[in-house]
Amino acid sequence: MIEGKFYNQSAPGLLGVKGLYFLLGNTGSLATLTVRWNPKRPCLSDHPTPPYDIVNHTLRLQGAEMTNNKIALDQTLADRFTSLLGTIRKNIVELATTAATVRNQYLSANGKSYEPEFHKFWKTYSMENKFGSLSTFAKYAGIGDAIEKVRARYEKYQIQLPTTMTALYEFSQLEDYELALCLEDHWVRTEITPDREKWKRKGRKPVPVINPSATAAAIRTWRTHWRNPKQPPTDKRRITLAEIKVHGALFDFKNGQHSDLISKEQVMEIAEGLRKLMERFDGSIVRLDLRDEKLKAAYDKKEAAAVAKATKAAEVAK
Repeated sequence: MIEGKFYNQSAPGLLGVKGLYFLLGNTGSLATLTVRWNPKRPCLSDHPTPPYDIVNHTLRLQGAEMTNNKIALDQTLADRFTSLLGTIRKNIVELATTAATVRNQYLSANGKSYEPEFHKFWKTYSMENKFGSLSTFAKYAGIGDAIEKVRARYEKYQIQLPTTMTALYEFSQLEDYELALCLEDHWVRTEITPDREKWKRKGRKPVPVINPSATAAAIRTWRTHWRNPKQPPTDKRRITLAEIKVHGALFDFKNGQHSDLISKEQVMEIAEGLRKLMERFDGSIVRLDLRDEKLKAAYDKKEAAAVAKATKAAEVAK
């Protein structure tokens, strides 16, 4: 309902339909309009400018009140944001956990491919148009597995989970013990070692790496520094004993698909094996430096570019 309130009672006849259309066309759906008669303005029926000044108007937009062209900062708006954020979080969690269940049920015994019936489903229902690629589907599934892990082992920390898809993906890349550390506080170290005496808390008060406002970049940075710590200038373990290199096929993609000669997962597995191997030796005389996180980041970047290129080529072909 639109109300017209006037200071000069001779003005109501001048508040015509065209004037209202002019206002509505610029402001949206008005609930309340207050105007003041302006004798300096011409009163022409076809004139685009109404012969009055707007004193105040109140609008409602998607449940939030807007006053003087601004959305009111009130409880209605706060409730709206809470509802939307809750819906986003709920949908991401449900999508991820469902994807994890499906992947775990239809992944082949070798853990590298899906069963034929899954591929049939994927093609029949054009799931690539929804997820973009199987690798994206796998990322959602990985997030789902990590969420279920927190529910099962660290139930009291569920409220700390990040709210964005990208942050949840980085969270899903953490090892079990890393996950526990990140839920507890922000830990740092200057060398790869299982010796907790050499692990330090970053601050005096706990500031968990995993929290609702955690960004993907923050989690990724922590993981990189934790797994590939920089060697301090005072560290005397500097004589190179060995080098390990992997095949260049790690970065080979064709039509958006990886070559599979050596996968990202294999590289991470090798790195983890090296970490465990070094636990047998005296950490005071030998140091292990890895680049697995840098390789992983480079792989993800190349994969995203390859998928985007393949998707664009498919669209052009249509």
